[in-house]
Amino acid sequence: MVPLASLALGIAACHGPALAPRRLPLDAPGTITSLGPVRLASYTCVLDGRAASVRCDGPAPPSSPCTRFLAYDMVKDTIAHTWTFSAVVQNLLGQPIGTLDGTTIAGTTVAITAGTTVIGGSGTVTVANADGADTFTGPNQPYFFYDEITAPQAFTAQKRWRFNVPDTVSEISISIVVWTDFPAERDVTERPPDGVDPSIDDDTNLVRGTSTHMPGATFPRNVIDVLFEPGASLADRQLAIAKIGATVVGGAPMFDDGGIYVLRLPGRTPEDTLFARIAQLRALPHVVMAEAHLVFSPAP
Repeated sequence: MVPLASLALGIAACHGPALAPRRLPLDAPGTITSLGPVRLASYTCVLDGRAASVRCDGPAPPSSPCTRFLAYDMVKDTIAHTWTFSAVVQNLLGQPIGTLDGTTIAGTTVAITAGTTVIGGSGTVTVANADGADTFTGPNQPYFFYDEITAPQAFTAQKRWRFNVPDTVSEISISIVVWTDFPAERDVTERPPDGVDPSIDDDTNLVRGTSTHMPGATFPRNVIDVLFEPGASLADRQLAIAKIGATVVGGAPMFDDGGIYVLRLPGRTPEDTLFARIAQLRALPHVVMAEAHLVFSPAP
């Protein structure tokens, strides 16, 4: 469990392009190498040596957060001249992160993309215990690698982040970015499939709308139709579908780079949950339409 005391919480909206197709650590045995991790969130963290505290802020307001980055328990060692804190990533998607297929670990990478900036005092600060360095937004950027699959709403294991800080520095700032993989990367393409899985219209899966939602209409209890803006990136589409924990079960291509995706939610979704997921999609700026999937046959 993450301690609530001395906790710094950053929330950032799902955004950003996919990283170049590679995996961290590079070419690790058993990893999937056909796709690149997606940038989920960016944060700015400030470490205050005088108060021995760390706080992290993401873009505000966070319209549809994909992750939380939590930093806490900062320790200032005046003998070793190091500042150390614990950090975890919480998965706010409806799919696991750190994997493309739900079973093979691809992990989650948190990179320091703007170095360490001294904002109080003077001196040179370096990262003491990064898992490696690579090119993210620039060359030779240190990163911390969370080598695990993280379930929806769950936290990664904690890692201790340590910095070499001279006595002449009282406060520093770091910019970080979270990259990871999730199953929708593999399943969602720029153009939806042509046709629909007929099982979604099975009589046992059909319900009739109540006075609250679409009265009198007949629709599958766990299926949503969604249309993205033509200019929406592939990462935007993948993240939107991952956010609600859906899979693509069909579609209707309408133009060169899009069309209607037919999505299925897991299990026998309650009606209120179905329309809550529809509301989540409608709130996204790159979604043109999200509706229950209507059928023209009587409900049981």
